[in-house]
Amino acid sequence: MLSVSDVNARLPLVRSIVRDVMGLHRDLSERRSRLSELRDRYPAPRSVSGGGTASASTGSVMGGRVGLGVYEQEVVQMESELARDESRMAEYARELSSIGGSLADAGLGQVDFDGHLGGERVLLSWQFDEPEVMYCRAGVRRGGERRLLLQCAGAADAGPAAVPEFGQSC
Repeated sequence: MLSVSDVNARLPLVRSIVRDVMGLHRDLSERRSRLSELRDRYPAPRSVSGGGTASASTGSVMGGRVGLGVYEQEVVQMESELARDESRMAEYARELSSIGGSLADAGLGQVDFDGHLGGERVLLSWQFDEPEVMYCRAGVRRGGERRLLLQCAGAADAGPAAVPEFGQSC
């Protein structure tokens, strides 16, 4: 488990990785949308009763004809590129994991770290546009609400007066 200062010390590397993650996530989302549009507009041909349809990725016989239509070739190429880039995204997640982080939201650039704060176990939560770790998720529940550090450990015991007005949950 990491302390806030441990995570803050890792942020230069984390920022670099997350910058790449966010760009790749945006690109993947756009390409998935385009691929979905192509699939809707040009559904894959059905197999022929006498021999079926071979895999589109092999470029074999499809729908009784040799070769692929232009849109089919584009779909196959897009699927291949998506698979490659999804592997890159998984590699980024592994890289974050190797330094103690877990990618919580690729689009927002959120990374959680198993940590401790005030003697309690928490998920320390950092987001790309933040200068340092300022938030956490109480306990170890991934995907829970992000709260200011002050609200995660010990603040509940001190009562609401202990939390400054700017410390509202986001």
